Amino acid sequence: MISKKKRTPQLAVIGGGPAGLGAALAASKAGIDDIVMIERDIELGGILPQCIHDGFGSKVFKEVLTGPQYAQRYIDEIARTNVEVLLNTMVLELAANRTITAVNSAEGMITIEPKAVVLAMGCRERSRHQVFIPGYRPAGVITAGAAQRDINIEGLMPGRKIVILGSGEWDLSSYFGTLPSQYPGQTGSFIGYNNELAHLVEAGADFFLMPSLFEPC
Repeated sequence: MISKKKRTPQLAVIGGGPAGLGAALAASKAGIDDIVMIERDIELGGILPQCIHDGFGSKVFKEVLTGPQYAQRYIDEIARTNVEVLLNTMVLELAANRTITAVNSAEGMITIEPKAVVLAMGCRERSRHQVFIPGYRPAGVITAGAAQRDINIEGLMPGRKIVILGSGEWDLSSYFGTLPSQYPGQTGSFIGYNNELAHLVEAGADFFLMPSLFEPC
């Protein structure tokens, strides 16, 4: 299906995560009343809906919120503006003259010719090969963000027995060190570095959770 409708807004915002939401709201408050926001996911918020821990909002809203709560505050504000939101819409091309070609299941191919474009696509975790895990055998290696989405959004449980090896922030290391006593037979932890143990863990694990160099949330 090919859409016959061509949009010519003043501003197009590509990405409906926190940056895109903030940009669209700022533009609306500045007096721009013809804005289109394009988001490839089925909902706004970007990575925030999967970050169910708190720690968000203290600067903007002056209270501590979870990721979903923080995203909803912005979504509610967007709903009170004239911003047109295109969900489940993939941008295929951004031409040099700012013409956007996008596609979704409702309208088919979409052409948008804005006067200005804001790129707010956020970040994406790097793949196994990009973090130098070679070969095809460790197919069970997943990133922290992927596990977070599987559990908090998709309702999938990657595993039931967990081994933790490594170190980091003191409070997290202390917490992980107490898990074996809290969940005997289900959790094991070694806080620190042990190369031999690392190889044993990797060899015996059904899947391996690989933290990102930079956490996206």
